[in-house]
Amino acid sequence: MQWCAINAIHQKYPDVYCIVYSGDIDASPDEILATARDRFNVIIDPERITFVFLHRRAWVEACHYPRLTMLLQVGTWLPLLVYSLSNT
Repeated sequence: MQWCAINAIHQKYPDVYCIVYSGDIDASPDEILATARDRFNVIIDPERITFVFLHRRAWVEACHYPRLTMLLQVGTWLPLLVYSLSNT
């Protein structure tokens, strides 16, 4: 539902610009926005949004940690956060 939130923010604050961090590195921004439009009936202005693609999202995916999943995911979110912010 992040798309509904972004749409509401854009409607209330017309000068706000949003950044979306995405691990969907195989999809283009236009494809992501089209999916949001089709699934949630939300139209996002592509001029007011930027995508930062996280190539290291796998660090926090549960499939890599069959045991102690949540504990290990917590241990990897900080490096992913630093990586994300350094690529903004």
